[in-house]
Amino acid sequence: MTMLQSRAVLLIVTLCAAVSAGAAATSPSDPAGAWEGAISLPGQRLEVVVRLERSADGGLTGVISIPAQGARDLPLEALAWEPPTVRFTISGVPGEPRFEGALSADGLSIEGTFRQSGLASPFRLDRAGTAAKRATGMLDEFRGRIRGALEAWKVPGAAIAVVRGGEVLLAEGFGTRDRERVLPVTENTLFAIGSATKAFTTFVLASMVDEGALDWDDRVRDLVPGFRLEDPHAAAELTVRDLVTHRSGLPRHDLVWYGNQKITRAELVRRVGHLAPAAGLRERLLYNNLMYAVAGHVIEVVTGRSWEENVRERIFAPLGMRAVLSVDALQADADHAVGWRENDDGALEPMPYRPIEVMGPAGSINASAVGMARWMILHLGGGRFEGRELLPAGLLAELHAPQVVTGARPVRPDISPADYALGWFVETWRGHRRVWHGGHIDGFSAMVSLFPDDRLGIVVLVNVDGSAFPEMASRHAADLLLGLDEVPWLDAGLTERSQVRDMIAEARSRKAERKVPGTRPAHALADYAGTYLHPGYGALEIVQDGERLRARFHGLEAKLEHWHYETFLGEAGGERALENMAFRFETDAAGRVASVHVPLEPAVEPVRFARQPDPALSDPGLLARLVGRYRLGPQIVSVTRAGNHLTLSVPGQPPYRLVPALGGEFRVEQAPGIAVRFDLPERGPAQVLTVFRAGGVFRAERIDETPDGG
Repeated sequence: MTMLQSRAVLLIVTLCAAVSAGAAATSPSDPAGAWEGAISLPGQRLEVVVRLERSADGGLTGVISIPAQGARDLPLEALAWEPPTVRFTISGVPGEPRFEGALSADGLSIEGTFRQSGLASPFRLDRAGTAAKRATGMLDEFRGRIRGALEAWKVPGAAIAVVRGGEVLLAEGFGTRDRERVLPVTENTLFAIGSATKAFTTFVLASMVDEGALDWDDRVRDLVPGFRLEDPHAAAELTVRDLVTHRSGLPRHDLVWYGNQKITRAELVRRVGHLAPAAGLRERLLYNNLMYAVAGHVIEVVTGRSWEENVRERIFAPLGMRAVLSVDALQADADHAVGWRENDDGALEPMPYRPIEVMGPAGSINASAVGMARWMILHLGGGRFEGRELLPAGLLAELHAPQVVTGARPVRPDISPADYALGWFVETWRGHRRVWHGGHIDGFSAMVSLFPDDRLGIVVLVNVDGSAFPEMASRHAADLLLGLDEVPWLDAGLTERSQVRDMIAEARSRKAERKVPGTRPAHALADYAGTYLHPGYGALEIVQDGERLRARFHGLEAKLEHWHYETFLGEAGGERALENMAFRFETDAAGRVASVHVPLEPAVEPVRFARQPDPALSDPGLLARLVGRYRLGPQIVSVTRAGNHLTLSVPGQPPYRLVPALGGEFRVEQAPGIAVRFDLPERGPAQVLTVFRAGGVFRAERIDETPDGG
């Protein structure tokens, strides 16, 4: 039984005042004063703050506060001082919780045993302020370690912040924010934080829950009428909570938005309805950025204001947080970082900024170490910042509470597999509760780590793509500040990175094992060129570029090399998102290249893009030349135009709409197996109408030159 469970009413507090109120002891041998420390319970380190004071008769009185349980100034009783031993119990709590420990010779610490309900656990208390002094020394060691590790990790620059409770212990820049101009990183340099943005979106949603504007378990369709998914059950039952816990059943499908600078957030939400799921609703966690875009759209629909406005007003402004929400704003700032990536040879090369504002709720925030320190203080302070409540403590705690099991397996016995909360991952990390989220976006990597029970927060931002450095540096800092046996995380990370690179290089060297030799394309390269469309992914353009093909998809472009038969591969060394991607073309019954299948999302079947007809077939000027009467055996058929479509009329039959198709033909909408083609001279109206259907080809000649019949 915890103290929280055994006490009827406890207040939610911040304990800065309790820590600062204690006066220094009158002598090293006097236990009076303010103390802070922790009880090492099984699987948990429970922080406590104790204040001991001398009474008028020279005895001791005191109170204890327990931040993790929301308890403040619980009275102490049975205080006894028998040098060097000090004893006291907590008043009014079942299980007789009592402390017995020895004051150190220098009077700066008390170590001993805590007992409650028959359980015994070690505890340690330090004079208020001494922990901060020790942390300062530890952080000096940490600074040196980081400076030495940057070069080995090929990290141009890093911005790091460490907070304890409401105090910023470190906010500093290391290395260069602009490697070519040798400009240093400062504590105010802006870095992209990528998916660490998700926690900002859930914070905004939580504040809306607090206002009664929505509930976590409201159905999305009730908030956004017309919302759809390919799975109708999921579309009907999907909730706001489902959106931000990755349990919609939809896999990432990131190439719907990545590189796409023309699509709007509302259009993106519409396209989600055309994407294949990989699981049923709430079956398992499938990490998905698109659902956060939907969550941002929900915020906009419910509040009538953009996601960006909500983030600025509800978070940035009250925190005084230095942060921006777009690539343009990042580049316009005088103190911003330039992103880098390693090429296949291991050398650093600049990585261009890629605007991702359409996916803002999932990852568009750019922030500084100082700004992120304020963000962490807000979370460690139970939703309060500098005396102002931005979110009730209960709602903040819900953001940090596990919602979905990831299904991951443990790598180390002292680190549990992470579960997913609301915009955060949660795990037990070497006996401490850790709430965290990483972020990776073009040229940048980030890690935000909170240890709420220890009131500790660590953020590491770097300007290099896909780097594990932020996580390893965060682990190193946590070891030092939590007093844990140090693990050489940074060195171990380098070793693992080297092993992974060797594995990838070997895999690439064996790529040709899957290639069928001695094959060639079934068509001339020009026959593959055209525009291909998927209702969710949008348009894919294939063009002939000399003796090869080139793919253009949103803002991405890649040369295609013939692999075997009708399959082409995205060229290695080109656009990474399309590198080694297989483009498999298919023909229709008439032998025309009709579609291309591309595995843009590995969790589902390759995405089928249908080839689009020549847009000229919808041009009113061309259609006017096709209008007229044609003799088809004993019958006279007529073609008329209305707007930009044609109608074929056959005596005794209902009219047939002609729809543009491949090969310059039209198909009959009511009978897709029937095709129609018009033979056009260089000028003037069509002279021949040909009908293609199973079993034969029927030819009809014009019998008049009726002008535009529409």
